[in-house]
Amino acid sequence: MKSVFICAMIVLCASTAIGGASEAAFVGKISGVVLDAETSEPLVGVNIYLPALRRGSTTDLHGYYEIAGLHEGVYSLRFSFVGYATATQTVTIVDRDVELNISLRPSILQLPSITVTGKPQATDILLAVQSTDVLEDHDLARTRGQTIGSTLEHLAGVSTMTTGTSISKPVIRGLSSQRVVLVSDGIRQEGQQWADEHAPEIDVFEAEKIEVVRGPGSLLYGSDALGGVVNIVMPDLPRATDSPFLNSRFTLNAFSNTNQMSGSLSLMGASGPWGFRGTVSGRDAGDIRTPRGALSNSGVSELNGSGTVGLTRPWGFASATASRFSTRLEIHEDPAIDLGATPFQRIVHDKLALHLNASLEGIRLETTAGWQRNNRREFEERDAAEPELELVTESLSLDIRGHHPPVGPVFGTLGVSVSHQDVDSRREEKLVPNSSTLDVAGFLYEEFALGMLSISGGARYDHRSISILESSELGVAKQSLRYNAVSASLGGTFRPTDRLALVGAVGTGWRSPTSFELFANGVHEGTATYEIGNASLVPERSVNVDIGLRYVAPSLVIQTTYFVNSIDDYIYSAPTGQIDSASTFPVYHFDQARARLHGFELSARVQLTGWWQVHLIGDWIRGDNRTTQQPLPLMPAPKISLESQLEAESWGALKHLHVNVKATVVSSQDRVAPLETRTGGYTLVDCSMGFEFPLADRMAMMHLGIENVLNRAYTHHLNRLKAFALNPGRNVTVRLTIPLSIV
Repeated sequence: MKSVFICAMIVLCASTAIGGASEAAFVGKISGVVLDAETSEPLVGVNIYLPALRRGSTTDLHGYYEIAGLHEGVYSLRFSFVGYATATQTVTIVDRDVELNISLRPSILQLPSITVTGKPQATDILLAVQSTDVLEDHDLARTRGQTIGSTLEHLAGVSTMTTGTSISKPVIRGLSSQRVVLVSDGIRQEGQQWADEHAPEIDVFEAEKIEVVRGPGSLLYGSDALGGVVNIVMPDLPRATDSPFLNSRFTLNAFSNTNQMSGSLSLMGASGPWGFRGTVSGRDAGDIRTPRGALSNSGVSELNGSGTVGLTRPWGFASATASRFSTRLEIHEDPAIDLGATPFQRIVHDKLALHLNASLEGIRLETTAGWQRNNRREFEERDAAEPELELVTESLSLDIRGHHPPVGPVFGTLGVSVSHQDVDSRREEKLVPNSSTLDVAGFLYEEFALGMLSISGGARYDHRSISILESSELGVAKQSLRYNAVSASLGGTFRPTDRLALVGAVGTGWRSPTSFELFANGVHEGTATYEIGNASLVPERSVNVDIGLRYVAPSLVIQTTYFVNSIDDYIYSAPTGQIDSASTFPVYHFDQARARLHGFELSARVQLTGWWQVHLIGDWIRGDNRTTQQPLPLMPAPKISLESQLEAESWGALKHLHVNVKATVVSSQDRVAPLETRTGGYTLVDCSMGFEFPLADRMAMMHLGIENVLNRAYTHHLNRLKAFALNPGRNVTVRLTIPLSIV
């Protein structure tokens, strides 16, 4: 019944959009000339991209470009060209064509200028109300790690919670798991992310761009986004105007520390209005090696695949994507407790995503529907035929956003969201009771453009109902839970020049307690604890304040932010001081308190010469339990890193050559919660080099690196194995990407 309902809604939206679009009259176009700011000569081949409609253009021999068939609305355009600073312009179309001439300044700094996550509409990163980072192009290729979490840990305010190298969860401003929302291909990732040792089931090879928004995102994403949002953006489908008809891309990664090999093969193409893409990827890794020996039973294997087909027309586009993520994860346990332990997990995550974007008369409609099924099985030993624990989560979601045209200086978005989730615990061992959850929400977000001042904000209403089934194993009776929440945000950017922006924002967030936090009553093998839930828990509610400064120039980019996040009824697991006699694990009980997190983030890039660039990032975060007057658990240690990059546009046949050396200094973490392990400070040195080289008629990319060059023995504070295991030692990495034109 639920599936029929969702499908009916999708068909209705599609029929309405396409039917309305076919009768609508297009308003006009944006056109102009792109020049070199220093010579005033036209630039040929500049890429102009309009992310709201996933359309673009390039300049001709005279520097001219044109994007036609646009309805009334507000659009952000990105102008990018190799060797020049990327520029962004926001354009309002009301009742006539717009002429927009742009001058680009020479610069080696290639910086992201548009974000699609922090606001309902794509916007200039200078105008984003919340602190935002974007990884794309060469920056993403160089930092792409073994997991999404490890790819992001180089950003200010972002860390990772790890179990070995295969389980890695993003931590934003000290918050993780259910307090950080991950969005993949426009759909909230839904699995069992509530546990520390449950990693997001996302293929790191699929990401074309990753955006990280720090601070509460409940206004746009609902429950759980207290810490922030990570948005994994997939590549656009090819267009028929692109050539050749069929392209491929082969990527191969190797990591010496675990003897890991991983790779990905993608095929993509277009014919007429249709575009398509298919990807298959896999990896296989052995045990982690630390400076003091290997960690037994810490390997991983993975096999993933996805396929997308889409239609692009003057009214917009529609696409469908099916994907599967499957992995086998080995879990290293404390050898002092069980030297020969060989537990492992098998996880399969299936997903179907449907997208429809259509420009109608007076409104631009975005519709996203998704189906996900997550199957997690946990085994106690390597040869076990049957799992001790099996959890199946099935989710359906539908999101509709309508962007209305400007009304004077005001433009904005109205959105509605419906989702349903079933959780089925299928084995004798129970961590959570079976349940069904229904979410219904609506929001309004408006923006005011007032010259140098831009103000934006909105409100959202969420209703969540959870039906809990009886569980004799957990001692839970059949019951229904209902939560209602109102979220709001208000922020502004003052831009006295085109390079400088002063930003301030205040926003609220909320998170309902999970079934595990409410009803757990037993051994949790993944964390080696005996967990006891608290049925009287109420939703967390937060108020976050950000104050920041951003400066973007061809040779200098700075972003600084100070934040305070106050959370009422913060849910945490506290030690009771007791030991479970059967498992010998310590007993923990869930409780609530008033909490406050505050900190400072800094990111700066400086182009010292035409061939020398320096990148500095740092962050400091403090978390306090204001009820017990003790530190919050698992707070990242302060860190600062300095990276020096030497680069050359060409050297013989090699292009975009770069050599990087980075030093990261992490302080000790002595402010810990009761019974939490302290960790010492350390300094890590990494180095790398990369370049592009001609292969057939395309340019391939090679990246070589050494992580932890000095083979330093250290323990990251958010390493879940820190009480008995070190982090990995020296690791030599090789990344090779080969694009090929087939026909």
